[in-house]
Amino acid sequence: MTAHPLLANDLAAALRVSDQTVYAAIRGGRFPKPDCRLPANGSPRAWTLSTIRDFSPELAERLELPIVALAGLPPIKL
Repeated sequence: MTAHPLLANDLAAALRVSDQTVYAAIRGGRFPKPDCRLPANGSPRAWTLSTIRDFSPELAERLELPIVALAGLPPIKL
């Protein structure tokens, strides 16, 4: 199970879409708003796994897979 905050690129990889698609889904209300912003260059948005699990159990399961296992999975529609 992942304990670190999930960034947009983590979510995009699991969804099999671009970071920009994730950001557009947030703006369009089709994806939950970030739980926090990390104190780093550009203040990246971050989510907890519990927020993602509440939104999409399928996406949460993918986030717990090794990255190489995602290659053969189809995109998740937002």
